[in-house]
Amino acid sequence: MQPRESFPQSGTHLRRIVVSALVLFALAGIMSGFAFGAAVHHRSGASQPTPSPTVPTIAQHTTTPTPTPSPVPILLGIPRFAAGPTFSEVADGQTSYTVTVQAIDKQGQAINRSGVTCKLWLVHRVPDGALLQLPDIGKRMDLASIQQPIPGQVKDKPYDEVAGLQFSAGTPQTQPCDSQGRATWTYTISPGVQPGKYDLVLLTDWQGIHYNWSWAHIVITKTPGQGPGND
Repeated sequence: MQPRESFPQSGTHLRRIVVSALVLFALAGIMSGFAFGAAVHHRSGASQPTPSPTVPTIAQHTTTPTPTPSPVPILLGIPRFAAGPTFSEVADGQTSYTVTVQAIDKQGQAINRSGVTCKLWLVHRVPDGALLQLPDIGKRMDLASIQQPIPGQVKDKPYDEVAGLQFSAGTPQTQPCDSQGRATWTYTISPGVQPGKYDLVLLTDWQGIHYNWSWAHIVITKTPGQGPGND
């Protein structure tokens, strides 16, 4: 009978310690691998840039204003009476009279466009062969000046407006001509106007730059059929 070999217990105990150490070392390696992978995954996720929101491009359109063309100047000739006046008129404040002016250009043709201002007023008779001069010849006559009494002059003698024409509400003394270059007035003559020989003066004006005027004889009486009285 062969004798059985026996090993001391201390060797067995040593092997167990070595095996346990190897197992623990392996587990530690596995755990550290998991931790490293998680750290790498977290870092790679944080390094990706966050996309910025896209701002839509808005197309802009700029409109260039169209310049307004300047009106063509109207060179005015001597205005004409298209209707009236009545040669003999009564200063009774009741009898009405109507006159119409036609604006004329420098070629003597009727103006068929708007933009002309017209005025009618009364003066003492201008002697035959004489000229009624207005003070603003060669100067700009604006609308404010036209609406005021316009002083005239004949042979160095003042020829101021004679107050006495009483215009109806719809036909003011100063008014714009229509698109046919016409304006109409309806008026009566104040009883305060003395009988005598007078002239009705017409003025046509384009923006205070170009203007012209004319006049026509009338006789003012107190009653129909009466003579003209003194000059």
